[in-house]
Order: sequence, then C-alpha cells, then structure tokens
Amino acid sequence: MRTCVTPEAKFIYGIHKPSYRTKNLRVDTKISKLGSGDDLGLVTNEANFPQGDINVESADWIFEIPNPFPFRGATYIGKEWADAA
Repeated sequence: MRTCVTPEAKFIYGIHKPSYRTKNLRVDTKISKLGSGDDLGLVTNEANFPQGDINVESADWIFEIPNPFPFRGATYIGKEWADAA
C-alpha cells in the first residue's frame, strides 16, 4: 500500500529537482508596456520573449507527497510556496 507514512511511523516524500531544454518556437514578438515598477520605471513583457532556445539548469523543486489513501494519488507542492508557507 502506498502512503505518506512508513510502518516505522516515518513521514516520506519525494523531491523532484527538474531541469529541461526546449525549443523556442515563437514566431512573433510583441513587446508591450505593462505599467511601472516601484521605482516608477517602465515594466514590459520583454522577459516573455527570450532569444533562442530555452535551457533551464535548475527549475523549482517539487515535493511529491503520497496521500494517506492510495486511491487519492499524490499531492505536489512547489518548494517556493512551501518555504513561504
């Protein structure tokens, strides 16, 4: 039976530390003004239009926690959210 607690009463979980590469298939680039930042400088969506392919060496970690009832699968929680909570 898959569960988040071992017979020895230890809490178990998995940690995913993903990395990936992907081709940038965007054809059009449309840079738009989004507003101003705290320093009143212009904020645009330019970061959403990277040049070339994307290589992420170390993406956000994900915790995988088996649910107590195996028919309920697993819960996935981002490390950034977990650290903040």
